[in-house]
Amino acid sequence: MILKKYNLYSTCTCLLVLVLFIIMPGSAFAQKQSLHFSRIGPEDGLSQVSITSIVQDQKGFIWIGTQDGLNKYDSYNIKVYRNESGNNRSLSNNYIICLHIDKNNILWIGTYNGLHRYNHLTDDFTRVSGAWNEPDSINVTTIRNIFEDDEGKLWLSTPDGIAVYDAKDNTYRSFISMKDRSADLSSEQIRLIMEDSFGYIWIGTNDGLNRFDPKSGSIRKYKHEPDNPDSISDNLIVCLLEDSHRNLWIGTSVGGLNKYIRSEESFKHFRNDRSNHGSISANGVRSLYEDPEGYIWIGTSDGLNIYDPNTGEFAVYRNEPGYQYSLSQNTIETIFRDNTGTMWVGTLGNGVNIFNPSTRVFRHFRHNQNDKQSISANRVYAVYEDKSGITWIGTLDGGLDRLNRETGEFKNYINDPDDSSSLSSNRINYIYEDSKNNLWVGTFSNGVCRLDYNSGKFKNYSNIPGDPNSLSRNLIRGIVEDPDGYIWIGSSGRGLNRFDPETESFKLYEYNKDDPGSISSNFIRSLFVDSKGRLWIGTYGNGLNLYDSSTETFTRYVQDESKPNTIKSRYIRSVYEDSEGKIWLGTDNGLCKYDEELDAFSLYTMSDGLPNNVVYGVLEDRRNNLWLSTNKGLSRFTPTTGEFLNFDVHDGIQGDEFNTGAFFKNRRGEMYFGGMNGLMLFDPDEVEKDLSFPSVVYTDLLIYNIPVSYRVSEKFTKHISYTDVLIFDHFDDIISIEFSALNYDQPKKTKYRYKLEGFNENWIETSYTNRRATFTDLADGEYILKVQASNEQGEWSGAAFDMKIKILPAFWETTWFIGLVIIGIAGITILIVYWRIKELRMRNIILDQNVKERTRELKQKSDELESKSIELEKNYKELQKSIDHIKTLEGLLPICSNCKKIRLKDSPSTEKKSWVHIETYISDRTNADFSHGICPECINKLYPGLRKDRDQ
Repeated sequence: MILKKYNLYSTCTCLLVLVLFIIMPGSAFAQKQSLHFSRIGPEDGLSQVSITSIVQDQKGFIWIGTQDGLNKYDSYNIKVYRNESGNNRSLSNNYIICLHIDKNNILWIGTYNGLHRYNHLTDDFTRVSGAWNEPDSINVTTIRNIFEDDEGKLWLSTPDGIAVYDAKDNTYRSFISMKDRSADLSSEQIRLIMEDSFGYIWIGTNDGLNRFDPKSGSIRKYKHEPDNPDSISDNLIVCLLEDSHRNLWIGTSVGGLNKYIRSEESFKHFRNDRSNHGSISANGVRSLYEDPEGYIWIGTSDGLNIYDPNTGEFAVYRNEPGYQYSLSQNTIETIFRDNTGTMWVGTLGNGVNIFNPSTRVFRHFRHNQNDKQSISANRVYAVYEDKSGITWIGTLDGGLDRLNRETGEFKNYINDPDDSSSLSSNRINYIYEDSKNNLWVGTFSNGVCRLDYNSGKFKNYSNIPGDPNSLSRNLIRGIVEDPDGYIWIGSSGRGLNRFDPETESFKLYEYNKDDPGSISSNFIRSLFVDSKGRLWIGTYGNGLNLYDSSTETFTRYVQDESKPNTIKSRYIRSVYEDSEGKIWLGTDNGLCKYDEELDAFSLYTMSDGLPNNVVYGVLEDRRNNLWLSTNKGLSRFTPTTGEFLNFDVHDGIQGDEFNTGAFFKNRRGEMYFGGMNGLMLFDPDEVEKDLSFPSVVYTDLLIYNIPVSYRVSEKFTKHISYTDVLIFDHFDDIISIEFSALNYDQPKKTKYRYKLEGFNENWIETSYTNRRATFTDLADGEYILKVQASNEQGEWSGAAFDMKIKILPAFWETTWFIGLVIIGIAGITILIVYWRIKELRMRNIILDQNVKERTRELKQKSDELESKSIELEKNYKELQKSIDHIKTLEGLLPICSNCKKIRLKDSPSTEKKSWVHIETYISDRTNADFSHGICPECINKLYPGLRKDRDQ
């Protein structure tokens, strides 16, 4: 968008433009320019095409009332609100009659079924059905208009009278009692209410206008009186406006526009007059609005009118079939201006039209079949402003147009086959004025014509077969005069012609392959005489030529890819010299600069920022910027920085495609550029791209790709656009947040980028088609979502628009849960320890008892063992004695070799007991057997004495 109204410089510039081109005597000229509208319709999501009301809320959203639903627009998407069966928080009726934003920024909606309040936090509606303060109340079903007084009360216009609603206590009261109102007001059919700067309440009805004085309580009625020319022109009042000069304007159904003269209490009428081109376009006035410059915008049943209070004339704008930037429809229902100065025009039957007043900087001339005072055709191939200030316009099919900018009057010259002094062809592609004030017109097929200003007749020059002194070919591509007074005429296909005005003969310069000093091509595309009086010739197919008048030869500049400093294109559409003497070429390969001192060419292309490589025209402004017409819009190039500033059709230029030869700078520094959609004129000093950065709003919140319903959500009770912090559960794994920059003029030029601090530190860039940030499986913690929007040149805002995001941990990860777990574990541990201690105590008691019992048993066993020990000790002593006794035996216990038994020596009978013990002792420890029966041989041999003792 260009020249925003909130920008001081821009506002001053717009005012300057209006002063220079609308208020000045040449206002008729200004009225001929087209207003450049963009449109919103069903294809953009609009619920219905008949617009009843337009307002803007404090966040910047545009609300559009239609005959089938309420629309909320964020410059990209439209959200539609309609009645939902069974939902009493929806609208009760889809026919929206009026909208109002009150002092508290609350949106009120009037329908055919009552009053509604929009709840911005929950994104739903409250159906207002307050209590009546008096029993005899009126019907408030149909709300035609809403007016808010100084106390914040809402005055509602209805077909049954006026209801006053007090939102503080949710009560209604009647403006006038039911019994008396018909006597006091001109009609109970109330259309609208407004308060003027004098404190009067004006009430428009179906049968006259009423003025109510709140101080005295009196009502003055104004009705149409057929015999009184000073009375109001019609009784059905449709719209009211008090302008900045405290004038009251009244729009009527069929009586045109009225201006109330307070001093005389009379009315001045403005009606359509077909004989007066500057009258209002229709008598059915449907809407009124005053812009900041004091112009009155009037929506009628046949077009949009802009009334200039300085001239008393109406500029009329209607739909132009085939031109998509004209009004979409001629019945204008509502007019609104948003906080950036953009004008919104709602129609009856074809949607919304959006106009940026800053586009007035580019003044348009277009053909309008309903307007004789317009150019003859829209395809403009030539333009020239002569020394007297007359603008000449050459069109492809409509002939030659002459525009007097002072009067706004057009005159058209066309070919008349029966008049040889008429224009030779209606297909014009070049215009030039020589030093003798002759106007030369080049055509596509019938040569060149010279106009005699005084007689208005043309002398035609064309090719005469067989005459070498005639024009070489009839397709003309350029005309220029050199310092010697020769007229040079370029043809397409038959070289360069030099015309001698004295002899009125032509000399031809053609390409000769055998002559390197000849012109490089016969296809001439552009001619230019520089500040040194030298003639430059641009060809279409073989580069640039410089003519040397002393030798009548040409220096060729031909593209040679093997040499880096040669010319960069074979196709030269225009040649221009800047204020520093540099030669600039518009080519099919970009913008080419020739530095004569270095004898080197350089090239600027799309990679450097040029919108398109086909450059038609080159002009320099007062600030030494170059303006370039291309196949994709207009571009301003700053040679010192190498920067391009590009303008397209959305900025108000005639169209994206321009034409060769259709460019001119006049003595005031204004520039003309023509193309496929007419001609435009502008002062380059007044054109500035808006480099401000649009505000970003968050528009929607989705979880698992499902939009959040703020009315039923327990977590999200406020609409995201009114939320500073978003808190999500651990299980909200897929989160999407949508955003929008409220740039209603050129939203498609806005780029976006975002990052989530705490998650990723790098910006993620996205386009206007994907204004959504989606995050999955975010860990618990706090984050900040930052979003930036670019301006129309792609530069990023230094400030980001933040949204705090908090992800709650899972319940098992929360402090309270961990605390409970710790407490639980501690409690269980304590309980376990307690039971363990108790168990150990019991075990100790049992153990103590067991120990005591065991001790007793052990003591008892100990006593028994002690007794046994004593006995064993005794036995041991006895055994020891036996052993000792055995040791006394002679020798060892011999073993009988015959019986293999151990034998004992004879022992006294007193030792018998010991014998047994010894036998047992030895038997337990050896394999020897004792025998009490002794082998006789052994006895006799070993123990002869023993046998003897035994026998005895």
